[in-house]
Amino acid sequence: MTRIKGAKNFHLAEITSNTSESYAAGSPEKAERLISIEIETKSDSEDVYSDDEVEETVYGTVERTGKVTLNYLTPETKLKMFGGEIDKDGVYFPPGEVEVKHHALGFQMPTTGGKNKYAWYYDVVFEYPNEKAETAEGKPKIQSVEIPFKCYKNKQLNTHVAELDMNGKTANKEKEKKWFTEVPTTKAQSPTAAG
Repeated sequence: MTRIKGAKNFHLAEITSNTSESYAAGSPEKAERLISIEIETKSDSEDVYSDDEVEETVYGTVERTGKVTLNYLTPETKLKMFGGEIDKDGVYFPPGEVEVKHHALGFQMPTTGGKNKYAWYYDVVFEYPNEKAETAEGKPKIQSVEIPFKCYKNKQLNTHVAELDMNGKTANKEKEKKWFTEVPTTKAQSPTAAG
């Protein structure tokens, strides 16, 4: 049985449009080294009653939130994720006001057996992280950076995520080679859908 055994190739692509008519993302760029990523999915439902019985269950929105843990956060990645500016001396100044930046988030999950699973989350907004540094106390304490985020749907495709699992029987090897060159913005026509 296949299992996920890691996380790597953290990529970001700036979102330029996300409406029911169009979705567009810039060119993906590799960011910091990825330690881990967690994504939590919550769906709401409510029972509708009549005559003291459940008439139907109405399913509402699906919410996805997560946390990415990176080895370090350079000023260039901070600029990309949160805005602000870097002056001519290389000093990073965070934005004075909250600047909401939307990105597609892509990454790779190696699996046992030598194959990979890939994902692009279509619209992610990161929260500014807390940073921590501790005294060594006899031996170094290695720190990492945890960044919470919230996922939004690709409104045109009506989904939060696109996944390519090379352990599946339908996975396209050519698509795997191009996974980090562009965010998938359309669904390929499947042979069964074509007719």
